[in-house]
Amino acid sequence: MSPLQRAHRNALEASNAARELTFRAAIDRSMAEIAADPSAVAPYRRLARQLRDTGQADEALDVLRQGMRDAVVDAAFVRRVAVDLLDAGHGEEALAVLDATAPRFPLDAELVLLRRLAFPSVFRDSGEPARWRERLSRGLASLSLDDPELAALPHAALIDATLRFNPYYVDYLGDVSRDLHDAWGDWLARLLSASASTGAAPMEGATPAPRAADSRIRIGIVGDTLRAHVVSELFVGWATALDRTRFDLRCYALHTESDRMSQAFEAASSRFVQSPDTAVLRAAIVEDQPRVLLYLAVGMSSAVLELAAQRLAPVQCAAWGHPRTTGLPTIDYFLGSDAMEPPGAAAHYRERLVRLPGLGTTFRLPDALRPLHINRRADFGLCDDDVVLLCAQNVSKFLPSFDTVLIDIARRVPASRFVFAVGHQRGGTVLRQRIARAFEHAGLDWSRHEVALPELTPLEFDNLVCVADALLDPDGWSAGYTAVNAVAFGLPIVCRPGAVARTRQSAAILTLLGETRTIAASASAYVEIVERIAHDTAFVASVRASLTAPERRERLASDPRAQAALQAFLESAVSRVTADADACAPAV
Repeated sequence: MSPLQRAHRNALEASNAARELTFRAAIDRSMAEIAADPSAVAPYRRLARQLRDTGQADEALDVLRQGMRDAVVDAAFVRRVAVDLLDAGHGEEALAVLDATAPRFPLDAELVLLRRLAFPSVFRDSGEPARWRERLSRGLASLSLDDPELAALPHAALIDATLRFNPYYVDYLGDVSRDLHDAWGDWLARLLSASASTGAAPMEGATPAPRAADSRIRIGIVGDTLRAHVVSELFVGWATALDRTRFDLRCYALHTESDRMSQAFEAASSRFVQSPDTAVLRAAIVEDQPRVLLYLAVGMSSAVLELAAQRLAPVQCAAWGHPRTTGLPTIDYFLGSDAMEPPGAAAHYRERLVRLPGLGTTFRLPDALRPLHINRRADFGLCDDDVVLLCAQNVSKFLPSFDTVLIDIARRVPASRFVFAVGHQRGGTVLRQRIARAFEHAGLDWSRHEVALPELTPLEFDNLVCVADALLDPDGWSAGYTAVNAVAFGLPIVCRPGAVARTRQSAAILTLLGETRTIAASASAYVEIVERIAHDTAFVASVRASLTAPERRERLASDPRAQAALQAFLESAVSRVTADADACAPAV
């Protein structure tokens, strides 16, 4: 390491040490408060948050458990405990907490819904996904405005609790999950339709807004990711490349951050409204009367869901920034990627599927690292002769079905090291324990193959990509921007596309690059590809050269067909809804 690199590293370490001292002092104060009065609930909540912020997720759960035993708890604390247990993969324990304490708070809408709809984000064994899916299906079927328990709840609180539920992890319960999303979307739509006083009810038969004075079509982009975020990295091109002679763009950002990305959206807009308050954005949208609303990553944010569940424009669309159906009857189109969608994919969506060419977007590949920022394997606890296999996804994406793939790789490649960047993810411990049990059952030692890293900065993650031998795509949910990152640094991606778009993102990216040699048709082929990467240096060099070929990368990131098709769709969708409105207009 050069003197400049060492100075840079020392500065980072000093900054982290100072941050740790600050947190340590806060943790000590919270512990002292608990010792002084074990019945007070606030210090438990505060200490758990402080421990999570310092990467001590398991210790945070222990504090919450202690609070349940010793403190006088309120409904908010019970909710926190149940949600954190579910996020950490302790599903049965969360249900036990809810069953024991939720009846004490019969008017807390979120606790009522949690008891019916809860399921963990990480699974302990191969049978859990099916069991929890069945339980969730029954819970969704039980939701009715005539149900006595639900009818007793304040209606506004029930709407808020439904939005907070946000079935983000539903798609880890099985390949095709449209039925679950549709049931949830119908329930939310019924709640909003019955809410005459909130002003949030969907507008029946919305009339197309008048054209702007200059005859351009007014388009709105809505999201909480119009900032430095992986979704915006992929979709900012929709805004910046929009033809200003044909479209008038307005953007509605559900956040307060101002950064390079938010400024790009603002510069592309004739109006940029920024607020974390959905009422503020709703008022702006109603005032602007866009003819089309494009919602980015609907399923990732309860606030975006709240707006998307309303009829605020004649044409409403969701984008594949979150590649699954919204389940909402208020979203007319799903703008997907033709390269990702399998045959028959229209059946996976409640919305009408629009297959935009290629990835359907244009974007900029990440830049190469500067020499100052380059790490070595030793900086991550890795050796030069290790076969470094990066498992860089959210821990929820690693379903039990993938454990056998890891086992087969470990058998065929004894030097394999599976690198999980578990960071502050609450389900990391349950995932690692599950894989360790599977390895032990197979006669293998998981500790010889696992590398669990703490939370990484974006720069550290890029360095990890640079020193790895391959990115392993799990079968629960394929890499999106992580795959783009891997391609940018020439890292081979081993993937096996599944039955739905969310399992096919990496395969789509590789196919568009013309590099399909690391796309597996089966689990056994997946293992064989990893084995070849481990032993065939010429093959790896060839794959890396293919991924980094300038003409191929340009074809992937700057496909001119995508923006042209998007703009043609926007015009045709507005034309159709205008024609329908004219046909339904009474004769004069």
